[in-house]
Amino acid sequence: MKIFRYGSYQEYEQVQIETTLAKWTAGRWFAAHNRNITRLLRTMLLAGRPVTHDARVVCMGVRRGIELLVWEWKGFPNVAGVELAPVQAHPKVLTADFSDLHQHFPDRSVDIIYATHSFEHSFDPRKTAREWRRILKPGGAVWLAIPSGLGAPDQEPSKSDPVLVRKVSDLEELFAPFFVAWSEIERSGFYEEGRPVFNLNAVMLDSEQGPVQENRTAGAHTKSAIRRGWFYPLADRAEALGMRLIKRSVGTMFVRNLASLYRRK
Repeated sequence: MKIFRYGSYQEYEQVQIETTLAKWTAGRWFAAHNRNITRLLRTMLLAGRPVTHDARVVCMGVRRGIELLVWEWKGFPNVAGVELAPVQAHPKVLTADFSDLHQHFPDRSVDIIYATHSFEHSFDPRKTAREWRRILKPGGAVWLAIPSGLGAPDQEPSKSDPVLVRKVSDLEELFAPFFVAWSEIERSGFYEEGRPVFNLNAVMLDSEQGPVQENRTAGAHTKSAIRRGWFYPLADRAEALGMRLIKRSVGTMFVRNLASLYRRK
């Protein structure tokens, strides 16, 4: 694991907030979050750890809060989000640094942590991992999606993404006793210096907790949640169309304002 070192926490906070606001309309959409959550739930189900509808889910670094909507639509209303930037895109989003959550979540109070491209933004990844382990219940689960240096030995962390994971074992060292129960390498679609960037997706489970006692209600709910989501690709297209219309209307307003100023001259 490689880490970019900031001069101070204040510098880190400023860079991360500015990056988040600059990328506000970017990020994973409905179908991608649905696919990720489905992979997480399937892994938990296969491991004998189904979850009930009242499971406490916390999403880290949520930006627009789309993942909260997907969790709710999949039947998990007890969901919350954490975002460093002071912009509340969803009523359940808390403004906080996800490495310091003592004011919001007591020990062993969370069933699932869902972190899609947020952990790599940690100021101190070891402190972040300790904090997430603190709030997780025994038998909890973590979804992580992060940029990976796998296959690119000369890749380096950056000011905007200060944490670069080199090996799957890096995660298991950070989150022990949690272990990687499922993982994949996914091509991101982005390029750096002409080379494709790859992401590591992983589900981490508590190695000290075996399969829970059979719970038909939890099993049925988990299976139902896995099946939901056929309409998310349609939602993605609707959002993409809405974004294009917004950008077009903003651009039109900008041109009209310029023309108005020109006429006044």
